Amino acid sequence: SVPVLVTAGTEDLAMTPGLTGYQFRRQPFDLAAPGNRYLLVLRDADHYLGGMVGRDDLPKSPDGPAYVAVFNAVVLAFLDAYLKGDAEARRYLERDEIGEFGRLERK
Repeated sequence: SVPVLVTAGTEDLAMTPGLTGYQFRRQPFDLAAPGNRYLLVLRDADHYLGGMVGRDDLPKSPDGPAYVAVFNAVVLAFLDAYLKGDAEARRYLERDEIGEFGRLERK
């Protein structure tokens, strides 16, 4: 019954036999009941946002800063919408495309 934001990158590494990393990471959204559910998909990004977070041993993507910007914008809008009741943030979450790399799905 609570709002949910799931994030996934189309290049996430496989974690489960038979599923790509992207398929695995989006499952919480796919399996959740409808109602205030959001999935942020970062095109061409991996779980580490192009090497920008989490691991120093990965090569850095030139698009990493854009992945982080999209991620931050959507997370902030989600928190503002549901913790502050911000109507403008709710409208932001109704967009299909966020920046060059982000896509939002809703149900």
